Amino acid sequence: MSFCNLVSMMQLKDWLKKNQKNLEYLVAGLLSLCIFFLSTPFGFITILSVDVLKSVIEAEATILGLFGIVVAYLLTSYDNRLDRLDQQKFDLRLKYQSVTEGIEEIEAKMTKIRTRKKDIVWAVIVGSGSLVFSFFLFIATLGIVSMDTNAIEISTKMDIAFKISPIASMFLFLGIFAMFLMLFRIGKEPEY
Repeated sequence: MSFCNLVSMMQLKDWLKKNQKNLEYLVAGLLSLCIFFLSTPFGFITILSVDVLKSVIEAEATILGLFGIVVAYLLTSYDNRLDRLDQQKFDLRLKYQSVTEGIEEIEAKMTKIRTRKKDIVWAVIVGSGSLVFSFFLFIATLGIVSMDTNAIEISTKMDIAFKISPIASMFLFLGIFAMFLMLFRIGKEPEY
């Protein structure tokens, strides 16, 4: 490897490190756009049958339950880590009256964990909001599709369903994507 290649690799690594958050947002935005385009046909398919809509609603209720379990595990994990570090800090203060270096290190770890917890709470809000919104849109679509044809014309009913169902499926897939990101994050968490 030549010196120029080594220098350019180091510059690239520095640039990636500085812009990591922006790249994560860009990738999340691009994946969300892909999710929209991939979920639109699914939304159109769901309104073809009342049974399909019922199945999607049941599946989404199951996904909401799984999402809740993942969120509970992740938030409890952060709280347990903070409690352990707080106990370590307390033990250091009891054992050594003038220890500041170890306490500062523990407080730095606690700050990192609190920051990650705050970030994950925003992901939880977006993911759960997407899933709940999708759930209610699918229920509304089911109500519209299964409505008596004497109350509303079939073409009007299908127009409304064709507008609501792709949006509902987009939010469903966005919520599932958020859940998988949380599962991925659980595996990447450093142990303290």
